[in-house]
Amino acid sequence: MAVMDDAERNTVPSIPLQTVKPSWSVRVLPLILLLCFLIACVLGLYALFVLRAVLVSERGRELAMNAAAVADTLDRVMFERYGDVQLFANDGVLR
Repeated sequence: MAVMDDAERNTVPSIPLQTVKPSWSVRVLPLILLLCFLIACVLGLYALFVLRAVLVSERGRELAMNAAAVADTLDRVMFERYGDVQLFANDGVLR
């Protein structure tokens, strides 16, 4: 066994950089993270568009029911005013 002096004990053996290969996690993990991010973005956008369509549909139904109620009320009021106009038109005192 060879005797090592202090200078040899404190030196770190040098490994040529060409022989060090990155592990699979260094190469694959960034791609997996990017893929997860893209999937999350796509699912988020899909949920946003579906939710928007549902809300517009429900709000549209609600507005249609309100419009029908207003039209019915206006129709009744106009029918009453039509009766009043007919009454005034046939009144002999106003002629």
